[in-house]
Amino acid sequence: MMRIFLIIFLFFNVLIFNPVYSFAKIYNIKWTDSGFNHSGPYIQIYKKGFKKVNINGKLNKYNITYLLAFPGKKNQNEKNWECRAWTVEESYNDNKYLNKAYSLNDCLPCLDKESGYLCSYPYFKMTFRSRLNDQILLEKEDDKYSEFMDDGTNYVNLSINLSSRERIEIIERSIKIKGITKPFKTLFGSRIVKYNTKYRQIPSESSEIKSLDDDSNLLFFYVFERLKENVNLAIENKNNLKIREKDIKSLLSIEPSATIYKFQTRD
Repeated sequence: MMRIFLIIFLFFNVLIFNPVYSFAKIYNIKWTDSGFNHSGPYIQIYKKGFKKVNINGKLNKYNITYLLAFPGKKNQNEKNWECRAWTVEESYNDNKYLNKAYSLNDCLPCLDKESGYLCSYPYFKMTFRSRLNDQILLEKEDDKYSEFMDDGTNYVNLSINLSSRERIEIIERSIKIKGITKPFKTLFGSRIVKYNTKYRQIPSESSEIKSLDDDSNLLFFYVFERLKENVNLAIENKNNLKIREKDIKSLLSIEPSATIYKFQTRD
């Protein structure tokens, strides 16, 4: 179990503190171009490259674009550390979406004065992944999962910080079911992950993943669907996402053990 936690820690520690580098490293992408755009209220870093994937014995080359956006005006805390209040990450194969993520961030002591992102740490993050992402970046695909959003999404992950060392993770998938009128069933899984540091860098234990059908908690399902729409709009418009505390409470209702905590940022 501890070995699994160590792997998770190494993966997310790299991904959080250096997203551009880790994206290429984890998915074996060769970059050929890079730069940034600063038009309007946000800054966007871009990287362009390609990845070669062996599919049924044939080597295929896929163009990959990675985008990282954040506010054009950086927030500062009382110690004058730069902090990005929100970040948007997106990746595409040509114009087809692979994955995208939106995070709201806390301010941290800067680990690198040259990079504002290292002064930020997410307390709320929602990630979307498409079937194409599984085929190209993960180089695998599980046929039992189906797409459940118009853009081809087949996986959604929401993580929310609870107290100083706990985080809830909520995952949505759609399972194919043969021989029935409705050919798929939407399922949600949730768990609480505990960390032994206040920056939530090293996980120490996790609860068992619990499953919830979409019709057993209608309020949760309604809030989660609305949140997905709002997050996608924030990703598209590159702006700040407002979250109501009562909606957070509705989301936490999927995991009874989470209700003992109060939603908060690290501080």
